[in-house]
Amino acid sequence: TQTRDSTFFVGTWGGGVYRFANGVFSRYTTFDHLLPRKIKFLKYDHNDRLWVGDALGIGYIHRNRYTVVDVGLKANELIQALYARRNGDILLATSRGVCRVTHNAVHRMCILTELNRPLYSVTEEPDGTIWCGSDGILYEITHDTHLHIHQNVLPTKERISVVQYDSRGNLWTVGVQSGICIYDRGKRRTFSTLRQLARTQINTMYEDTEHNVWMGTYGLVAVM
Repeated sequence: TQTRDSTFFVGTWGGGVYRFANGVFSRYTTFDHLLPRKIKFLKYDHNDRLWVGDALGIGYIHRNRYTVVDVGLKANELIQALYARRNGDILLATSRGVCRVTHNAVHRMCILTELNRPLYSVTEEPDGTIWCGSDGILYEITHDTHLHIHQNVLPTKERISVVQYDSRGNLWTVGVQSGICIYDRGKRRTFSTLRQLARTQINTMYEDTEHNVWMGTYGLVAVM
């Protein structure tokens, strides 16, 4: 994730958080005893908060202070993805649906009973439309209440592990077997040049301020 001053923060699986600035990587040791070692989420939001978390909990760093947010997870519920909305809210895709964090208060989008199922990824369009990825299905949420279901998004109906809307109007979807695709309401475009990433577990996707799309995997970083 990238801050306003173009500093990059990178979360690792077992090594904590690293900072990349002026061409140099350095380990971020502030709050090291509080942050999870295996970072699943790392996101800088529009309120200058750096969100850090794993499958069991989240918190944020702001003005040299670390705050833990009680998400109120249910029994055996795991956080699968985190997205920072343009209005300052945080969206959480979990194994039991989708939550919205507002001013440290957590609201479940319980009006959408169809979403009481595992979700693995979440993103947002500029108009506030939310997209959530599940097993072979994309859920499109408008006005936080209206739901449209997109079936057969990936060829093998597999888990949509990453979904990301970029500044060019592309909705990226990622599956381990199918690789990287762009989905446009029933039409799917794949990338033969990215076949080397097929069958590679892509954990995250991020667009920087120069509109480069970064993809993070276990042991590999790709940039488009």
